[in-house]
Amino acid sequence: MPIDAALLKTGIAPPAAVIRQTAEEVLKGGDFRLDRGVGEPKMPLWLDLLLGLFEKIEEAFYAVGALPLVLRVVIAVVLVAILAAIVWHTVTAILSVIGVQRPGLESRRRETRPVSPEELEEASTRAADSGDLVTAVRRLYQAALRRIEIGRGKPWPRGLTDRDVLHRTARSPLHPPLTGFIDTLEQAWYADQPCTAADLEACRRHHGRIVEVVADGVLEPSRRSLHPPQP
Repeated sequence: MPIDAALLKTGIAPPAAVIRQTAEEVLKGGDFRLDRGVGEPKMPLWLDLLLGLFEKIEEAFYAVGALPLVLRVVIAVVLVAILAAIVWHTVTAILSVIGVQRPGLESRRRETRPVSPEELEEASTRAADSGDLVTAVRRLYQAALRRIEIGRGKPWPRGLTDRDVLHRTARSPLHPPLTGFIDTLEQAWYADQPCTAADLEACRRHHGRIVEVVADGVLEPSRRSLHPPQP
C-alpha cells in the first residue's frame, strides 16, 4: 500500500516494504521513463528549432478556426514567409562569419575602386577654395596616407588610428610631416582651435615632404636607425 500522508505527519518512518512499494508505483508512472532517449538518434538543434516553429505556425492556423478558410490560409502563408526570411538571414549571417561570401558580394567589392591621391588632392583644393580649411587639411592628409600605401605596396591595417600611424612611422622620415598633419587636425577637432590659412600652407609643405619621401623610396627606417651605435 502507498505511504499514507497521515503517517508522515506523525514523524514515524514507514516500514521498508511500504517505501519500496511506493517507489515502484512512482517509477512506473509516465514522468519517470528512465529509458527514454536511450539508443534513439539525437535530432540536430537547428532541426528541432525549425520543427518547433512549424508547430507554432500550425497552432496559430487552428487557433483562428473561426475565421474564413481563405483568411486562415493567408495568415499561414505570411507566417511561413516570415519564417523563411528569418532562416535566410540566419544562414547568410553564419556564412559571412565563417568566411563564405554571398553571391555577387565579391564582385561588388572588386568594382569598388580606391580613391586615388590625385582625387583627394583635388578635393582638398576645392575645400580650400570654398573656405573649409579643416576639410582641406583632412583631404590632404588622406592623400598623403594613400601615397604612402601605394609606395609601400600594401594598405594600412583597418582600424588604425592617427597615433598608430605615428607609432608605425616613429623612426621613418615620414614621422615629422605626419606629426604636423595630425597635430593640426587634433587642434581643430578636439581643441576647437580654428584652422588658419597658415596651418593649411604648413600642411601642404608636409604633404610635399611626404611625396618626396615616397618618391625616394625611403619609407621604412634603416637598420642603423633602429639600432644606433652604443657609445
